[in-house]
Amino acid sequence: MAETVQFPNIFVSGKVKGVAGTLQINKTGFAWKNSLGHKVNVLATELKKAFWFHVGPCCRIALTLKTGSFVRFEGLNTRDRETISAYIASNFKVQLENKELATKGWNWGKTQVENKILSFLSDNKVCFEVPLGDLSSVKSDKNDVILQFVQDETTKTIPELMVEMKLYVPPDLNAKSSSSSPKVVEEGEEPEEEEEEEELPTASENFKNLLLTHTTIRSGSSSSPLITSIPAINFFTPRGRLDLELYKTSFVFRGKGKDYQAPYSSILALSFLEISANNYLVVSLDPPIRQGNTSYQHLIASLKRSDQYNIEIAVDVAADEQKEDLEATMEGGPETILKIIKSITRKPLLKNGSFQSDAQEKCVRSSYKVNDGHLFPMEKYLFFVSKVPMMIAYDSIKLVSVHRLSKVNQSFDLKLQLKDDPAPITFSSIQKTESRNLIKFLLLMMMTMMMELLLLPRNA
Repeated sequence: MAETVQFPNIFVSGKVKGVAGTLQINKTGFAWKNSLGHKVNVLATELKKAFWFHVGPCCRIALTLKTGSFVRFEGLNTRDRETISAYIASNFKVQLENKELATKGWNWGKTQVENKILSFLSDNKVCFEVPLGDLSSVKSDKNDVILQFVQDETTKTIPELMVEMKLYVPPDLNAKSSSSSPKVVEEGEEPEEEEEEEELPTASENFKNLLLTHTTIRSGSSSSPLITSIPAINFFTPRGRLDLELYKTSFVFRGKGKDYQAPYSSILALSFLEISANNYLVVSLDPPIRQGNTSYQHLIASLKRSDQYNIEIAVDVAADEQKEDLEATMEGGPETILKIIKSITRKPLLKNGSFQSDAQEKCVRSSYKVNDGHLFPMEKYLFFVSKVPMMIAYDSIKLVSVHRLSKVNQSFDLKLQLKDDPAPITFSSIQKTESRNLIKFLLLMMMTMMMELLLLPRNA
């Protein structure tokens, strides 16, 4: 048998690598590479099981690894099975097992969780599989369980991507609380005080908890240990009190019925916006995290200036570059949280700029459509803090115009025409007393950006 067997025009299944490549199998394992330079390698020592599927006109080989994850290669031919089976049996001591897929088209059946893979079975055949390592959150809502998938740098080039799956879990009609049976009271007897009914978890909650025990959403990952946890942070978007957990390579927000997880690589920048009573800590993401049909590109924490924090840090598990500004115990106001997040994520902090409003604030109050909020003119961006936050770079603005500024009106509108969007953005109901400071600052920032572009080298 040849030392290496090779198969062209092979795809890797799942959320990665939408371009075909070449699959090679040699004595060290499986190696796949495409024309974009993307690679997937599976060492022979990692291989636990191998399965062969017929998928439409082509075939697929699914490799289950000892770590619990799996890799699938598609685009193989029926005649390739014998070659691959003989090679891995001889060199890896692994048998290639046949596995049938369900073809009845049923949308109900049983589930099975094994080796960190959620399988949907119909008539004891696999309908489809979901690798639990690809989940960013698992939530339950009445009788539904909602699975949301990780969006990271590997998904940016894919035009269409599944980001959420909702499963209906029928309620368990036999489940009753411990005190649900009625009690008979004889005549003349005093009724006993009723005990509070013990609330039992629903079938959907049980299924959600089962999935969470097989994922890293609750406890981070063994390769990404917990560095610190900050409880009960008041978030403006998404609204609610959430616990923040910072791991070595990712962060998790947890709340009642809410779990958000994202890698640090998805963080574009941090912002710390100051106002008289509160500070807004902003984490800007690309790709954004999702909850149902709502996506959150900017996570905004509302921190009172008077709040004090005492946070324990597991400095020993942090990477060397993360330890620079960390101490075992860190105390202080909202700036302490900013310092911790900035140190661990290693992401830049956007500068606020020198703008001062008529009320000596770093922002002006305004509205965008029906959303009331605060408009912060920063050094290179306009940031609008509201239920629908917005960040606008000055170099993306084509035209700034002022409307309804007169002696009669007590407020005015600021209209921005962007270079790549025909629809203007209008911030309304800005106090007239802010017009001079705001317009002067915006013109200065836009001229500064223009001068920076003119001073760039011609070949830059």
